Amino acid sequence: MSLPDPARSRAVLIGVDRYRHLANLPAVGNNVRELATLFMDPGLWGLPSQHCVVLQNPSSVDTVLDVVHDAAAKASDCLVVYFAGHGLLSPDADLLLALPESDIERLYRSVPYHQLRNELVDTCTAPGRVAILNPSR
Repeated sequence: MSLPDPARSRAVLIGVDRYRHLANLPAVGNNVRELATLFMDPGLWGLPSQHCVVLQNPSSVDTVLDVVHDAAAKASDCLVVYFAGHGLLSPDADLLLALPESDIERLYRSVPYHQLRNELVDTCTAPGRVAILNPSR
C-alpha cells in the first residue's frame, strides 16, 4: 500500500498548550511541532511545508475553521486534521475543542467538533480524510 501523494495532500495540525482558564498542557507544543517534522520528512511522507499548516494556540474558532476549510478545498488525495489540547463537552454532550480563551462558562470560544467534521465530509473531496483527536480533560 502506498502513501497518499504529498503534492496533492494537506495537513492541519492544531495544538493548544496555553490556556487562560484551563490547565496548561506544556507537552502539546512539542507534540505538534514533531508531528509536522515527521509529516514533512522526505523519508516518511514528504509533505511539502506549504501543505502542512501548524496552528499553535489559535486565537479564534474562525481561524481554525478557515484554515481547515482552505486545506479541505485544496486536498485532492488526503487531508489530515490533528488536534491536541483540552476537550470539553457541551450540555448536550457534543465534543468541543478548547482554544486558549475557552472555559466551562464560555463554551462558544471552543471549536464544535461537528463543524470541523463538516469540513472534512462536506468540503473535502479527497478520498483520504483523517481526523486525529488527542483531547485532554
